[in-house]
Amino acid sequence: IELSNRFFGEQAVAPVNRIASSAVKLIVGTPGSPRVSVMIQSLGYSQQYINSIFKYCFGVSIKKYSDIIRAQTAITYLNSTNLMDVIIDLGYYDQAHFIRDFKQYTSLTPKSFVDQVCKTKAGMIV
Repeated sequence: IELSNRFFGEQAVAPVNRIASSAVKLIVGTPGSPRVSVMIQSLGYSQQYINSIFKYCFGVSIKKYSDIIRAQTAITYLNSTNLMDVIIDLGYYDQAHFIRDFKQYTSLTPKSFVDQVCKTKAGMIV
């Protein structure tokens, strides 16, 4: 029993929060948010394990978090870049995919967002 306790006590197991933090760094560190499968491979754990840890720590799946960060990045980019550049920079397959994802998180199409939010901000004195 003592030998097994010593053996398992010496095993390097990454703390849950460190795994989740590493996943967040990977997502936030790339503007287009890398594919979940690529992130999983770089972390060295199974997809199910990482998803369960991530959901435990943050309350959403790793894919959902990645999509949210991608949408936030799109909002930031739309303030200073044209629509097609945003689509290309963030790695969307096509314009329809981008518009659908953007509308899901903002309730506006990118054009409506630019017209209502970005142009309104430009005219405001803060």
